[in-house]
Amino acid sequence: MKKLSCCTLVLFMVFTSVKAQLTITDSLTAAQITNLLQGIGVTVSNLTVNGEPGAIGEFNGPSEMGIAHGLVLSTGSVAAIADSASSFSSTCWGTTGSDPNLVTVAGGGSINDKCILEFDCLPTGDTLMFNFSFGSEEYPEFVGAGFNDAFGIFLSGPGISGVRNVAYLPSGTVVSVDNVNATTNSGYFYDNLSSSGQYVSYDGFTVNLPVVAAVTPGGLYHFKIAICDVGDCIFDSGVFLEAFSFRSVSSAPLSVNEIPADNFSVYPNPGTGIYTLTDAHNRYSGSMIRVTNVLGETVFAGQVRDAATTIDLTGYAGGMYFLNIDSPAGVITRKIIKN
Repeated sequence: MKKLSCCTLVLFMVFTSVKAQLTITDSLTAAQITNLLQGIGVTVSNLTVNGEPGAIGEFNGPSEMGIAHGLVLSTGSVAAIADSASSFSSTCWGTTGSDPNLVTVAGGGSINDKCILEFDCLPTGDTLMFNFSFGSEEYPEFVGAGFNDAFGIFLSGPGISGVRNVAYLPSGTVVSVDNVNATTNSGYFYDNLSSSGQYVSYDGFTVNLPVVAAVTPGGLYHFKIAICDVGDCIFDSGVFLEAFSFRSVSSAPLSVNEIPADNFSVYPNPGTGIYTLTDAHNRYSGSMIRVTNVLGETVFAGQVRDAATTIDLTGYAGGMYFLNIDSPAGVITRKIIKN
């Protein structure tokens, strides 16, 4: 049996005590889920979940993903996601039963372990938006092998014919294991396994992608967010929805605040007014950052410093703030909710 020296043990204990981890809490109430979804200009109501309590949860903390805080729906146990890529997330709930919308995105394969979140929303503006990422343990071995785990964000309401899936790439391609991977639409894919990811167990996932839909202000719309295993009930997949990013605005330009920023995120240090901006691949090092309040007044300014940058909002009141980064691709915006 290998033994640690006293000095080594002390260093190990110090390291593990300060290293931030991704945390996931499952078995959420409808009120907790609603709170995570609802952002600016929308009212969320009539929320229901069809799936195991352990298949939906709140996640928070650093990771290789472009989303640091939000809601995750999985075909397995969400608690198992908070681990390194060398681990394996595979829970077979044993639930069966088809769903017409999922059958469409799954390409006709058998449906297993579905998790479905539904709710109504009332937008104040003419545009609905939010951010998501899709990940899976099916990567890379089972791409194109008949296990095309998939999900959809299905929208219906005034001005929309039938039910429309709004979870797609800018090209119009539906997001799934076979459609976004290391060889197909690879610009939207992050290989977590090859990169030895330390925070998320899934072997691969998409970059942070935007959903944008034109709507009628004041109209009642219905959302159905659904995910399933295809072909079997093992090798989990999940969809991550960014907290508070579900919002309604009027004619918001996509080029300003909806540019996908892979592996760029902001997360709070609990109990403080300090936030950490993570840039996992140092793609924005040196770029100028600015945090403003809802009135557009600057409360913090600085530069991206390598993989992690500290943002100090101590002394400012609780509420909503906006972090803007002047990236080579344009201005990227992230919302900060200060408690």
